[in-house]
Amino acid sequence: QGYHVITTARRVETLSTLKDMAMIALTLVTSQESTDKAKSQVAALTVGRLEVLFNNA
Repeated sequence: QGYHVITTARRVETLSTLKDMAMIALTLVTSQESTDKAKSQVAALTVGRLEVLFNNA
């Protein structure tokens, strides 16, 4: 409770589903530019403070 969940996905359909579940969904494709953009977005959304990270690769 009280956490904001930020997720990433490559497919538009997946992003839509995640947003419907009240998550912040960011596009992430396999390119350095996309990775850098997602990193900047997460830093801005968390004001530089990320408490928990789950990597499900």
